[in-house]
Amino acid sequence: MHSKIIKSEILKFNFNFLLKACLIPFFILTYSLVFAQNENPEGFILSPRVGLELDSNEIEYFNIFPDIDDAKSAVYRLDNFQNLRMLISLTNGKDTTVSFSKLGAEELGRYIDRHEIIADSQSVINWELLPGYGTSKMNFFEDHGSILYVHCDSVVYSGKLLMIEDNYLILWLSTQPFRPDSWYEFSKKIPFEKITKIERKQDLTGKIFGITLGAGIGAALLNIGFAAFNSDNLSFENSLYLVVGGGALGAGLGWLYDNLTISRRKYTVNKDQGNYLNTKRKLEKRAIFSKIFPPELKNLKY
Repeated sequence: MHSKIIKSEILKFNFNFLLKACLIPFFILTYSLVFAQNENPEGFILSPRVGLELDSNEIEYFNIFPDIDDAKSAVYRLDNFQNLRMLISLTNGKDTTVSFSKLGAEELGRYIDRHEIIADSQSVINWELLPGYGTSKMNFFEDHGSILYVHCDSVVYSGKLLMIEDNYLILWLSTQPFRPDSWYEFSKKIPFEKITKIERKQDLTGKIFGITLGAGIGAALLNIGFAAFNSDNLSFENSLYLVVGGGALGAGLGWLYDNLTISRRKYTVNKDQGNYLNTKRKLEKRAIFSKIFPPELKNLKY
């Protein structure tokens, strides 16, 4: 009887031992697989233009989630199958997730890298790999910034106004269209403490005024010529003189208009923040970027 009890206990011990020996590796393997699917491979970044976490400015500038209007931030990682998983925080306090295939993740990175040139060359993106995306849903910027002359003691910087903030402004110093791979080469960040004076180059208003006025005066003189001379005396040469003379007079008036309004395009700063902020209010609408801007401008150094 005693030996039967011992054998039963031994069998029970062996069964429990084998059960644990089988289950423990199983649980370890399962945990490892789950962890691997949530582990971001070291060194993976969606694009050099963004970090491991996307802020609201990056999301809106690149329009990364075209069908989500209230995204506040997002974090992302690759699973062990190289699929991209994004956890998106919404402005209402809730979260949602979005997934991309391996090829879709690569295309999304390319979409961010080449964002500024997609409008001119749509073929750089394989839109079939990014369902729901398209040029009709992108936030394109208008290259319409005013050209400024910023005086800083003995140096004068000339360039297109990219952005103007409370403590600094940023100029694009190149005559070529700006591209993300040239931000640090041609962008100039200037603090208000160095600015003595700002001049804004006249836009096309004065030139258009002169051309329009000149054409109108030329046409008026031509009509007067028709009324004053008979068709025998009013030759083609005389008509040409009338039009050219009217155009020259109009151009002169346009030049006069340009110089009479130049005082409205000169702003005295004298390294004073109060003067600078008054100038900022007058120039804000003439900058290419305001509330939403390329992430490179945020990290630009003086």
